[in-house]
Amino acid sequence: GVGPTQLTQHVDKVPSNFQFSNLQFNKQSDIFAYFKGDSAERTYDAAYVDLRKMATPKPIPLAGDGTMSTMSFDPDGTGLYYVKQRANGARDCYYLDLSHPVAKAPVKVNRKGRVATCQAQPLGE
Repeated sequence: GVGPTQLTQHVDKVPSNFQFSNLQFNKQSDIFAYFKGDSAERTYDAAYVDLRKMATPKPIPLAGDGTMSTMSFDPDGTGLYYVKQRANGARDCYYLDLSHPVAKAPVKVNRKGRVATCQAQPLGE
């Protein structure tokens, strides 16, 4: 199999002092997201790659102010929740809807405060 570093280096180039981490695929394995950044400084940016619609995979940065804290795909694999932490310590949760051919801008889903994590909960039957 291909490891996370080999996969992400295939689609994204980063400075030599950066590293890739937290690679995650959605349920259908047609979208993946990952962190990239300086592990010593604990400053991470992130991107996702939609494999459904492009011959050449292209990373798309995850919007929002601050460094990446957490991320997770929703159970049906069509959305991505993620948390970015700003310099003042505030953390914001964003939702990115990936169900359409062209993703819209992510939506900040919290008001203000310090969100620890943010993820979807599966609906009961």
